[in-house]
Amino acid sequence: METKNYFEHFGLQPAYFLDTALLRKRYYERSRQLHPDLAEGSGLSEEKVQELSATNNQAYKTLLDNGLRLKYLLDLMGGSVDTEYHPGPEFLMEMMDLNEEVEEAVAASDEQGIAMLTQRTEKLAAEEEETARPFLERFDSGQRDDSVLEALKKYYARLKYYRRLRDHLYRREPEL
Repeated sequence: METKNYFEHFGLQPAYFLDTALLRKRYYERSRQLHPDLAEGSGLSEEKVQELSATNNQAYKTLLDNGLRLKYLLDLMGGSVDTEYHPGPEFLMEMMDLNEEVEEAVAASDEQGIAMLTQRTEKLAAEEEETARPFLERFDSGQRDDSVLEALKKYYARLKYYRRLRDHLYRREPEL
């Protein structure tokens, strides 16, 4: 039941655009296999069943979330994306300004300002995804040359900033 990666764990091809219904189905199938009552006759120790169950849960959480899935894909392709890509000085200045506006609105409990900043952040993130979409599609079709990987690293680096802004706007802990 052990596998090399999360995609193999669920019998899926590595891809950004996943059939989430199929992912969910495979997750529940694995969860049933690893249920303590059903895994009893498998010859696996209770500790091993718990370890495999934790892996199953982590794999599902990672592949279900677009941002976590992208990071995982890039990591599978060779090395941590977190230390390799800089999103660019203009983008960073824009994010610093936007983050400052978010902090001020959240600190002042300005619900109207928070709503406007949420819409602005969502619009910017959607535009970023549209820019990345052709590269994501090329990746999924098997084209994994340097230009595609660089575009995906750029998208991931920028996606992290939008996620942090969203998390701050919704007052929750960041995931990426």
